[in-house]
Amino acid sequence: MKSARRYCTFNNSTTNGVAVLYDGYATFKEEGNTFTYSYVNGVGNLSTNGDKENIQCVPSSTFPFNAILPALNDATPISSASIGDEAVECASGNLFKTTFAGVHFAICVTGESEFIAYSSDFTIDVEYLEKPVKIPRTEEATCTAVATLTSLTPTALALITGGIIPTCINNTRLLKVAEHMSMEASSCKCKSTPRPCIFFHGIGNAHKESGR
Repeated sequence: MKSARRYCTFNNSTTNGVAVLYDGYATFKEEGNTFTYSYVNGVGNLSTNGDKENIQCVPSSTFPFNAILPALNDATPISSASIGDEAVECASGNLFKTTFAGVHFAICVTGESEFIAYSSDFTIDVEYLEKPVKIPRTEEATCTAVATLTSLTPTALALITGGIIPTCINNTRLLKVAEHMSMEASSCKCKSTPRPCIFFHGIGNAHKESGR
């Protein structure tokens, strides 16, 4: 996979502004093909642009846009976090923990323009755009909606809008502020015992080095 990018935008909200539905799309490019996953009005589609365009319905489990908001609702304040022996730096002090798609994240709110979610294997940078993105429109397949409006906590609402993080949190969550979140560092190791290698110059090479 050479590149991937995801965009999200508000679709709808209740009259009090605390329940929302995200429209969004993500594009992947691989071996000359472009794969675009989109969720509009809760309906998921996969468009493949290769020799010819192919559109099909996708379930919410394929690309869980609708799981983002519940994960932010579950964000719990923590005092600090680390990945292996490395501390997660968060100058603002607004640090939270949550789980998305089975992966544990430490969320650092860096300011009104973005927040960063750290995990053992990768980091997600969330940047707020000045204007809503235009989601590519395709010939719609007959698909059933897989997402509905989600009610948001004050913290989740602040995270998705770039608003001020609430300073008044209920007593239950205040008790958890002192927690430290520890995540294991991602590791890549040889499956077998490393062995010494000897390279012989000239084998299979018709050109000799000068002086040898």
